Amino acid sequence: MNKIISSSLVAFSLMGALSAPQVAWAQAAKGVAVSTAYVEEEIVSNTTKTPAAIVAPSAMVISSLRGDMVTIEDLQIGAFIRKGTKIAAQNDDDLLIQKQLLSLQIKDAQAQLSQIAKNLDYETQLLAVAESQLVLVTQKAERAAQLVAKKALSVEAAETTQSAQLNASQQVILRKQGIDRLAASKTQTERSVARLSLQLEQVARDIEQATYRAPENGLILALPNYKTGFARQGDVLARIQGFRGFEVEAEVPSAYLAFLQAAPQVEALDGQGNALSLTFRTALPQEDRRTATRPVRFRINGELPRTSAADGARVDIQIPIRQPEAALLVPQDAIVPVAGGHIVFVFDEGKAVRQIVRLGGTVGGNVIILSGVEAGERVVIKGNEGLSDGVAIKEGTPPKRNVPNGQDVAQEAPQEEAPLETELADDAVTWLLEWKTNRGDSSAELQLSSKANLYDGEPVRVKKDGDKIIFDAEVVLPFGILTFSFDGTITGETMAGTVTLSGLPNGRTPEFDFTGKVQ
Repeated sequence: MNKIISSSLVAFSLMGALSAPQVAWAQAAKGVAVSTAYVEEEIVSNTTKTPAAIVAPSAMVISSLRGDMVTIEDLQIGAFIRKGTKIAAQNDDDLLIQKQLLSLQIKDAQAQLSQIAKNLDYETQLLAVAESQLVLVTQKAERAAQLVAKKALSVEAAETTQSAQLNASQQVILRKQGIDRLAASKTQTERSVARLSLQLEQVARDIEQATYRAPENGLILALPNYKTGFARQGDVLARIQGFRGFEVEAEVPSAYLAFLQAAPQVEALDGQGNALSLTFRTALPQEDRRTATRPVRFRINGELPRTSAADGARVDIQIPIRQPEAALLVPQDAIVPVAGGHIVFVFDEGKAVRQIVRLGGTVGGNVIILSGVEAGERVVIKGNEGLSDGVAIKEGTPPKRNVPNGQDVAQEAPQEEAPLETELADDAVTWLLEWKTNRGDSSAELQLSSKANLYDGEPVRVKKDGDKIIFDAEVVLPFGILTFSFDGTITGETMAGTVTLSGLPNGRTPEFDFTGKVQ
């Protein structure tokens, strides 16, 4: 859009310099070839572009589980690492010895259990014998008591029988007591075996975990400053940034939150121009009283391009500023800025009809038209730079045309300007531009390089002639597109000149002095 608007400004500013024959040529009576598009009506949410930033998820930290010597693999900070890749290995000799000792202790306990089981079997058999003896002695004691009652047996003999009965009862009790002791010993030994088995499993896990591996794919953010050294428990062996869980955060005016929450998704562009689809997740409960904005977090639908997977990477979001409603849309290329506003050329029975329009926001590559055209009309999107009201036009490829240069010498202008570069070269220099308006101080960042030039992060076409520098920068607002035209002179690491603002609804084009300095 910058390209079309800038070329339109140049075309209209030069119209007064065209000679009569050139004007006659540019607006030939029979059909200047143009390209057109229909005005379409769609249900859209009026949006405004809001800067945002990528928020990286918390990094994964791999720490030493115990104090011992550790050897780090041949890895580099910033390198991509796959899940399961070995990162470091810790000395496990003491763990191996501990494992062997535990294995031997388990075998001893199991042997003890086997002996206890045999002793229990013996004691059970002896108990059965003692119980049989008790039965026999009890029967003898009962007969002796009967004989004593009949005077057939002496009391002393009966007492001897009763004493034998008591001894037999004592043996039964002792055997039961021995069995209970063996059962308790068996239970205790079984618990010891279970405890030793758990310790053995823990040691086995420690041996396995002595080799540290990446839990998932990611980039290495930090490594120890040694190849082999002693690591205490809890020391960081590696910090890895994964690629899952990235979000986007933006400062959104509180007045727009309701519209944002109602939107199923919002559109965005990353710093490389890749389209992103975002879903509102939450608005953090903190508000900037000066700007009346709140930090809002968005989920990223689908995969985030690897080039944007960095904390703080720039993203531009289209934030809805009102409820969805029917709106008229035209391609951005149809809009021509003029003093006091914007116009389009309507294709009307073979003629270009100049029509003043009032702009809303943007939707993708289209502009919302609030008034001036109707749905179904055709508007000129190519070949509209030099049109006049009422000139004959026809659908086709716009021809190349001669335009004056600085010395009023006709030359052939290219049909299309080369696309703007978006990546700065290594020789980039950053300038801070400042100027004062009736509403206070304003500033912007200008980055100049041999490959691309950026104004507040957006590519611009810059013309340099010695120390002179000229460029146009645009800002899309709900009421239209504002153009800042800078004309300055560079002296060392400073810059000075004038900036002219155009595209205001009231038609004014105020001019301000600006200064710049290298950052």
